[in-house]
Amino acid sequence: MKRLFLICVMISMAMGFQGKVFGEPPPVRQEIGFPDGPINKLVKDDCIFCHNQNPPDTIPADPTYLPDRHHLKIGMMVGNPTAAPNPDEDPNGTYVCLSCHDLVWDEDSSSYVFDQNFRGNCTLCHDFTPHHRLDVDGPALRGNCQACHGAIVDNIGDSHYIPTYVPSLVTPKPSFTSADEDSTVEGSCTFCHNSGTTSDNIVVVKNIETHHGGGNMFSHIHCGWCHFTSGLFVIDRDRPDTIRRCENCHGVSSLHNIQADSNNDNAITPGEEDPYYGHIGAQEDCWGCHGFTAMAAGAPFSGPVVPVISDLSDVLFTAGVDTQLTLTGTAFTNTIQGPSGPLVLRSEGVIEDSLGNVITLITTAIEQNTIRVMMPATLLPGNYLLRAVKGDKKSNAMNISVLPAVVIASAACNGGMATVTGNGFSQYLEAAGSGTDLNMDFNVGKRKRKTTVTRDCSVQTWTDTQITADCGRCGDSILVDSIFGKDAERLPNPNTRR
Repeated sequence: MKRLFLICVMISMAMGFQGKVFGEPPPVRQEIGFPDGPINKLVKDDCIFCHNQNPPDTIPADPTYLPDRHHLKIGMMVGNPTAAPNPDEDPNGTYVCLSCHDLVWDEDSSSYVFDQNFRGNCTLCHDFTPHHRLDVDGPALRGNCQACHGAIVDNIGDSHYIPTYVPSLVTPKPSFTSADEDSTVEGSCTFCHNSGTTSDNIVVVKNIETHHGGGNMFSHIHCGWCHFTSGLFVIDRDRPDTIRRCENCHGVSSLHNIQADSNNDNAITPGEEDPYYGHIGAQEDCWGCHGFTAMAAGAPFSGPVVPVISDLSDVLFTAGVDTQLTLTGTAFTNTIQGPSGPLVLRSEGVIEDSLGNVITLITTAIEQNTIRVMMPATLLPGNYLLRAVKGDKKSNAMNISVLPAVVIASAACNGGMATVTGNGFSQYLEAAGSGTDLNMDFNVGKRKRKTTVTRDCSVQTWTDTQITADCGRCGDSILVDSIFGKDAERLPNPNTRR
C-alpha cells in the first residue's frame, strides 16, 4: 500500500509539473548555432554567417575573400558538378583562369580584354539549399550533420546513444498533439522550439517547416531518418516512441551539452544559468523537455558544453607568416563539478585541410567567448575548415583561406630579357585587365627632376615559380603582379641595363 501511495504521489507531481507554464517560450532565444528556420529560405545574412563576412553589413570583411577561395582552385581538378562556364578550357581537366572568366573583344584596342566578372551560373554549386540538396555524396545527404553544425547535433547512424526503453512520463515529445500544438505547456520540443518571434527579435518557424525545408526529402530512406515508416512513403504518425527518430540527430549527449552564457559573466556553469539559453542552464530547461526532472547540472552525459563560433577576426592569411587569429563565440570554456571541486574545460582551435588532415593551433589566450590562436607560417596555401574543439565536442565549421606569398627570390635582366624566380606567381593570362603582369621600372631624369616610368614587359613563359619576359631594355627594378598579390625587386647589376 505504501509503495502504491508513492507512485500516486509521483504521478501527481508529474501532472502538476506538466501544467506549469513559463513566460519565455515559445520560441526560445536563438543564441546558439543556426536559428530555427528552413535552409531553403536563407537570405544573404544567413549565408555569410558561415562564409565569414560581417552580418548584417553587405560588404565582406575582406572583399577579396570569396574570389581568393576560388582562385586557390587553380591547378586542381575540375569538380562535378561545377559552376565554371568553361570547364573544358584546360585539356588536363584542371581549373584555369578561363574556366570561370571570359575574354571579351574590345573594338577600341582591337584585342581581347579579360572580363573580371564571373559569368557562370553560380546556382549550379550554390542553389537555395546548397549543402542539403546539391551533392548526393555530400555530408548532409550522407547523414554527416556534424560536418557543418558541429556537435550541437549527432550524425545519422554513428552509434551514439539512443534510449531503447518505452517512453515514460518524463520522455520528451517531439511536439504536442494537433489539439494543443500551440500550447506553451512544457514537456516537448515545441515548448521552446515553436514558431514566433523571440525576445531578441529573431523570427523562427515550426519544427515541421524547419526540418521539411532542409532539402533531404529525396528518398524513402531520408523520410525514415525522422519518421517511422511502414511501406513506401507511409508514415506512422501515432507511435508513442516517435522521439526515438528525433534522437537520430538530437541524441542525449548532444542535447545535454548545449548552453549559452545567459548573464554575460564570461562563465558557463550548468545548473546556475538563466533559463531558456540552452538545455542545462537551469531547472526550468529540464522541465521544458521532460515535464519534471532533477537539477540541470546533473543531466546525463553532460560535460563539455558544445562551443559555437560566431565570428573571426580574419579569414585570409598569407603562407609563411605567423598570424594571430581571434575566434568569437560562446562556450569556449565551461565549468563542471569534478571529484575534488570545480573544473574548467577549455577549447582548442583546430583546422582541417581538404584532405582531412587536422592541425591543432597554439592557443595564446582563452575566455568563455573568445579564443586567440596562432596561424602558423608553415601552413600550405589552400582552403581550410576552422573549429573550436573541447573534449569530444566540436563547434560549427568556419571557412578560412591561406594564400600563397608572392615573393621574388631573384631577378635578372640581360639585353632586355628578364628572368624572375620566386613563389606564388600562379597563372598568367595574356589579356588586358587580367591582373597578371610583369613590369619594368626605369628611373629617368636627374636629381630633383628624377621620375619613375613603368613599362609592360612581353611575357614569354610564366609558371608559379619562374617568369621570363622581353622588356625591350633593362631598367632599375622589376614588378610581378599576380592574382594573389605583388612583389618588386631591384635589378642587381646596372651594367646589364641596355
